[in-house]
Amino acid sequence: MAPMGASAAPIRPRMMARPAPSRILLPRPYQEGTTPVRVLIVDDHDGFRAALASAVALVEGMDVAGEASSGEEAVEVAVALRPDVIIMDLSMPGISGIEATRRIRRRLPGMPVVILTAHADPAIGRDARAAGAAGFVPKGSSFEALIQVVREAGGGEAANPDTEDMANGA
Repeated sequence: MAPMGASAAPIRPRMMARPAPSRILLPRPYQEGTTPVRVLIVDDHDGFRAALASAVALVEGMDVAGEASSGEEAVEVAVALRPDVIIMDLSMPGISGIEATRRIRRRLPGMPVVILTAHADPAIGRDARAAGAAGFVPKGSSFEALIQVVREAGGGEAANPDTEDMANGA
């Protein structure tokens, strides 16, 4: 027991052991023997970023390479980790996801970036494409749709037709 007036060490919650969740199976299955797609997740909302990272980590053939909470941090982390694909939030304090994409593509020209946003404005999709984004996915899209676009971007393909239409205003 700590003497009166002395502060006790902070109490830390005990981590409970949880069973490992099963992997999520998606339409384009991971090919055994191939290298997993390493994904950097960028979002300023800690809870959303953590949930997305947890979900991506469960997808066969994908690994979470790292996380960043701002556009500026995304540029630094992307250069340091060199992931295969970046999932980038559009609206963040400081520089936007579009500006961060521009800066990343200047330093890492072949780096695919998928913009994930709550905004469904086609002009934003066009701006994202102009900055070098490989895809544009509204946050209201299914997780499977996001993973499909990430896989396509990681394989050097253009975004799927749904996000292509959105980026072009269709």
